[in-house]
Amino acid sequence: MPTLGKVLNEIEELSIDDQEFIEEELHNRIALKRREMLVKQCKQVDKEYKAGNFKTGTAKDLLRDLND
Repeated sequence: MPTLGKVLNEIEELSIDDQEFIEEELHNRIALKRREMLVKQCKQVDKEYKAGNFKTGTAKDLLRDLND
């Protein structure tokens, strides 16, 4: 498997247009992965909420719980 350094060196040898395409493609793929992670987290939170695994309270209660 190629190392990150080798991959970057190979990318550096490409034209500026190709490098910009790679930059944009990576940006889009990272954004997609982040959205997928957020959807997964939201589904997990919804599942826990429906199962009753949550607490209610004030901001003061939250801070107290975080400090315990």
